[in-house]
Amino acid sequence: MVRIVAEGATEQELAAIAAAYEELWPNPSEARKAPEPPTEWRFSGRWWHGDDPGPDAR
Repeated sequence: MVRIVAEGATEQELAAIAAAYEELWPNPSEARKAPEPPTEWRFSGRWWHGDDPGPDAR
């Protein structure tokens, strides 16, 4: 919870400021959410086939 202080603001103005803050500020739980892994299958290639020496040679 955030405490907003605005000297001389009316209750309506404070409500408007709080509403704008809630609308514009990112939600911490959404910002920390890990991205969803892709669901489609992707071919990564065969390191043992071709000129690439593979992960053991690196």
